[in-house]
Amino acid sequence: MKNINLQLYSVARLLEKDFFGTLDEIARIGYSGVEFAGYYDIDAKTMKKELEKRNLKAVSSHVGLKLMEEDLEKEIDYLKELGCDQIVCPWTDMDSLEKAKKYAEILNKHGEECVKNGLTLSYHNHALEFEIQDGTVCLDYLYQNTDPRYLKAQIDVYWVAMGKQDPYEYVKKYANRMNLVHLKQFKDFTNVDAPDGTIDFRKIVDLTNHAVPIYEQEGLTCENGILSITRSFEHMNEVL
Repeated sequence: MKNINLQLYSVARLLEKDFFGTLDEIARIGYSGVEFAGYYDIDAKTMKKELEKRNLKAVSSHVGLKLMEEDLEKEIDYLKELGCDQIVCPWTDMDSLEKAKKYAEILNKHGEECVKNGLTLSYHNHALEFEIQDGTVCLDYLYQNTDPRYLKAQIDVYWVAMGKQDPYEYVKKYANRMNLVHLKQFKDFTNVDAPDGTIDFRKIVDLTNHAVPIYEQEGLTCENGILSITRSFEHMNEVL
């Protein structure tokens, strides 16, 4: 079994109420590490100390493009303090080739700066990037027009399915460009707990070779909170 990590957006509502208490629960369940989706005004030194207390690794962090544009150095410094070398752009409005071209230039530039500082930048897809124009998928255009040294692919298999693409084929296509993969479950065009959906996580992990698996549920729709991420961890612990 590979180490199983959690995207903290999965429990965003709980983190807002009690950040460190929620980390306690995540560690108790058995997750090995976390991917951030914001730092909740906690400074990097404190965050590092609290993670170490719980034996949780800072695997990566979703950092909005706006924050990168405003002060990429600040974001890099925070992650370096945590000992984390993976930074991810979590979203853009990339629903056309024109936008894909724009973001390719921006992300390539930021990715080069990250590499200079010992970090790797990845792009996390949703469904809108699977728009097809002139026979080209927007997400494919992004990867075709960025340097693989500077921009990796963090494929989210749920959003691939939501974009009406085959998640296995898409992961296979970009396996050699992936440091991270999002395991998010899909059924009838909705997000469900890991044991309840149709995506074979074992097959996805086998296809990605070296990519670090990160589990996520849609935080704003994950009503069961700790119960959901517990059920999902137990399922993955059996199948991965």
